[in-house]
Amino acid sequence: MPERSGITAAILAILAFAGVAAVPSFLKKANAKAKPIIEPKLEPSFTSPARPHSGLNRIFKKPEAPRLIMDLDLLYEKWGQRYGVDPKLLKALAIVESSEQPNAKNPADPSFGLMQILCVNDGLDNPCKNKFNIEGWEGATPNRLFNPDFNVSLGAQIIAWNVRTYGFKRGIATYNRWASRKDPADGPFGNQRYVDKVLREYRALGGKES
Repeated sequence: MPERSGITAAILAILAFAGVAAVPSFLKKANAKAKPIIEPKLEPSFTSPARPHSGLNRIFKKPEAPRLIMDLDLLYEKWGQRYGVDPKLLKALAIVESSEQPNAKNPADPSFGLMQILCVNDGLDNPCKNKFNIEGWEGATPNRLFNPDFNVSLGAQIIAWNVRTYGFKRGIATYNRWASRKDPADGPFGNQRYVDKVLREYRALGGKES
């Protein structure tokens, strides 16, 4: 009876997977010698409210979308459109500057947030001493620069002005190194490796140099 035992075991496995606790009477006798199916211990947090009896849902939690990255992309779109900058360029800059970490801080500059905005300060809640002729700068503090929306709004204005004034590649170079504004329009730049990294990320995102 090996074939029948195999079929019976398969039916029992399906019933256990579907969450059926009781075994039908017509299978009890046939399954007398079958090994019991042991369901693994499951954490309550893995149970799907939509399908509470699904063994698969209880064992494997469907990965959630990276909400933060999705929200950041919306910010790049929002401020890119506002100030005439390709959102892909904003994202490329954020990747290189901070690995898209809103709380990134570089004490050496000092610069803060997604776009690593320069802010000379006397404390995290004190106004930035350096000057930028851009909207919103008057209220800038290190702690405010950790706000992704505020940070991207400033970074978008800075890179927009750089590109209009110095051209695409030199504008990128100047974003990272003020002295690069005096370099040749297409390089080489004093921070050429930085420019190459940004352009590599920009192209990977589907950006096209103007």
